[in-house]
Amino acid sequence: MKTMYKLPLLTAALMAGAALAAPSQAAIISFDGLSGSGDPFTSYTQDGFTFANVLGSSVVDTGSGNSAPSVGFGGGTALSLFDLTAGGASFTLDSFDLATVDSNLLYSVTGFAGQVPVFSLLSTFSGDFSTIAGASNLVDRVVFGFVVGGASANIDNIAVNGTNAPPVPEPAVWAMLVIGFGAVGYTLRGRKATMRVSFN
Repeated sequence: MKTMYKLPLLTAALMAGAALAAPSQAAIISFDGLSGSGDPFTSYTQDGFTFANVLGSSVVDTGSGNSAPSVGFGGGTALSLFDLTAGGASFTLDSFDLATVDSNLLYSVTGFAGQVPVFSLLSTFSGDFSTIAGASNLVDRVVFGFVVGGASANIDNIAVNGTNAPPVPEPAVWAMLVIGFGAVGYTLRGRKATMRVSFN
């Protein structure tokens, strides 16, 4: 392939790649949309990330948080499990805030890529809201496990950084793609093979 053919093809490929590239997304799941203090908590979605109760009782707590509201759970050595997902997209768990009320909290945080665990955090916590560091591994699911050895505990401000599903290109991007591919087609169509015959 001659160099003059490579340039339009390369340009079109770059345009397509730019249009379909998945953007990076940083978000903090702050639970600010929750209301109804004391109501059962099932799940909450913010910026494409979903935090859901899987096991144990949890409640909406509009009276405490960093800042309020937050999700309250546990008490009396009850086990609570939560899932964090981004609709199949990959992300990192940067940090999350925890608080306890007259409690010692055992927590475990495990990140999965597919069905494979890629990181695990295990520790204890007690006290007012504090930020717990996450991990830099890329995952598509994080499972939070908590055992509260006292009154209750809360989670808030889950900081994540990930990749959204590729967006649908804007009309202007589609127009650029069509023009780019049209130019490539016109360039290829305009070049006709010529046969030279020489008689010796």
